[in-house]
Amino acid sequence: MGKLDKLETIWLSNNNIKELPDSFCDLTSLTTLSIQHNKLTHLPKNIGKLSNLELLFATDNEIEAIPESIGNMKNLYYLFLEKNRLKDLPTTMQDCKKLHKLHIGKNYISEENEQKIESLIPDNCFFWPF
Repeated sequence: MGKLDKLETIWLSNNNIKELPDSFCDLTSLTTLSIQHNKLTHLPKNIGKLSNLELLFATDNEIEAIPESIGNMKNLYYLFLEKNRLKDLPTTMQDCKKLHKLHIGKNYISEENEQKIESLIPDNCFFWPF
């Protein structure tokens, strides 16, 4: 991504994006990423390299799974994943200690997996499974 390494905010919503290139994860200064209302089926495997990310808006895509590397996002504060095709979240979510809001409604997450996810996130995190 060349000279964009100091970029802190990206809004790519409503663009029919189907895939983010792996090199996207080299934008390590990002604090805010909005990729809502696209056609993404997955996030880059190494998305955890975005360790400064605080806000991730990935609502209304077709994402089927969240990479394990999300646990490397130690500064993640807001995570919005509604209206995707998720069935579960990785156990590495427990490493996102600063997580304050997690929205996962309108996915394919069973009640059993909702309970598991709730046990992984910090106690002060607002969890919205509906």
